[in-house]
Amino acid sequence: MTQTKRLGVLVVESDPLLLLFASDAAADAGLIPYEARDSARALQILNQDERDDLGTIFVDTDLAERADGMDLAWTVHRLRPDIRIVVTSAGRTPDPKTMPPGCIYFGKPYNIYDLMSLLREAFSASAD
Repeated sequence: MTQTKRLGVLVVESDPLLLLFASDAAADAGLIPYEARDSARALQILNQDERDDLGTIFVDTDLAERADGMDLAWTVHRLRPDIRIVVTSAGRTPDPKTMPPGCIYFGKPYNIYDLMSLLREAFSASAD
């Protein structure tokens, strides 16, 4: 996969305002955001035919559903180990042992500039 094919960032956030905020940060960072408010929609986007443009997933650990964001992070890791995973939370910092290998934790609250920088770094790592 070439770097230009991996500009996609899957943003998974149940709060509509935070979803918009994170998606805007991805777009402002020069990436292509795909939005999902739950795990089911995120997996649907991930599994679309020829979905090879995703380089990063940015997922809240506290989704408003039965399956939490960390479960989704592990599922993405199993299905697509080439995708860089960034998890975020306003709650407790997750134990690194509970996160997929190579996963990055990015705590809330965050500002748009820090998020843009982080997404660029995650994209660069996934493009290697």
